[in-house]
Amino acid sequence: MNKEHEELVLQYLPLVRSIAKNIRKRLPSNIELDDLVSAGTLGLIDASQKFDASTGYKFNTYAQYRIHGAILDELRKADHLSRRERKIQKGLDAPETVKPKAVYETEVVKDRDVLLTDYVAGLLDILPERNRLIILLYYYENRTELEIGKMLKITESRVSQILTSIRRRLKRKIKYKMLSLID
Repeated sequence: MNKEHEELVLQYLPLVRSIAKNIRKRLPSNIELDDLVSAGTLGLIDASQKFDASTGYKFNTYAQYRIHGAILDELRKADHLSRRERKIQKGLDAPETVKPKAVYETEVVKDRDVLLTDYVAGLLDILPERNRLIILLYYYENRTELEIGKMLKITESRVSQILTSIRRRLKRKIKYKMLSLID
């Protein structure tokens, strides 16, 4: 690793800890923050080595994406259960207590929202890398379709087509998931 990469890594180490803490909030207590930080640091090092400033992206955005992905990859590797098995296990571990109907309905809505949020995040993970990048630039960096097109060396109309395709695909999958949560 050269001096420039080392400086980037040192500058963005606090970002690793911040992302790891955010992810840690949603995990069981047996997952150590230091393990997440270690995985995120590897993602940051990878980002510093693969980052190409000529594309016009901000390193911060690229690094966040790579750090988050590295942490999630490490968690998936360490988890012996699939996502489906994990959801089933959560259902089996839930205590069975009788609750007033209003409380139960509120919790069902919250659980549905959490499941849906996790589901959408999972959907973004399965998109091809270029499509995830387009989503990231458009929705998180507020870049225009023209700017994204110049960065990716494609036309503005092609960016628009890709965004429309992604939206349709996600909308169908979310609609299907919502219907399955209602049943």
